[in-house]
Amino acid sequence: MDILRSKTPEMVRKEIYVHRLAYNLLRIVIWSAGTQLGVNPLRLSLQEARHHLDNFVNEFKNCGARKRKKLWTTMLELIAHKPMKKRPLRFEPLLRKRRPRILSFDELTSLGSPAESSLKTLFSSLFLAKKIENAS
Repeated sequence: MDILRSKTPEMVRKEIYVHRLAYNLLRIVIWSAGTQLGVNPLRLSLQEARHHLDNFVNEFKNCGARKRKKLWTTMLELIAHKPMKKRPLRFEPLLRKRRPRILSFDELTSLGSPAESSLKTLFSSLFLAKKIENAS
């Protein structure tokens, strides 16, 4: 959903709702695969599940009820077949990354710990050296 194709606000809202609905339905499929086959659903890949579902859609349309049930279990087995490895540095939900804030000289001089006070003296001496250099 990186590009919204609608022009009016109402249609943009509808497009966002449809994307959210599709995402939640895909998550339900992943949850079903994980719980029915004894795999942790949080270890199943969203993109792999979407890929398998895309491949099975036409089969679901063109078959009877018995075959549909068999196709459903086959699709769930494929989705749960290869869970993702545990990623130790991955946080769920993903943390929002922010750029470090650059402090001004005044903010640096208001810091309080001994290490920070040595930073203050370093920055103040650099600041004074720069001021003297600009004056000459």
